[in-house]
Amino acid sequence: MIAQRYKLNMNQVWIVGDNPESEIAAGNELGMNTVQILRPGILESGKAHYTIQSFHELKGLINK
Repeated sequence: MIAQRYKLNMNQVWIVGDNPESEIAAGNELGMNTVQILRPGILESGKAHYTIQSFHELKGLINK
């Protein structure tokens, strides 16, 4: 709904989360860019397009 409201292409939307079965899966299903944040105790799932250790890294991904 947010993408439609702001007239964004799905590839312009970035979904960031740690759970590969909820927010990452939903973002992938909708064709959005997905980023898994790997905090302590969270293992890389391989399901997100990108992984980061902290939100400081997100800006670098978006500006690519």
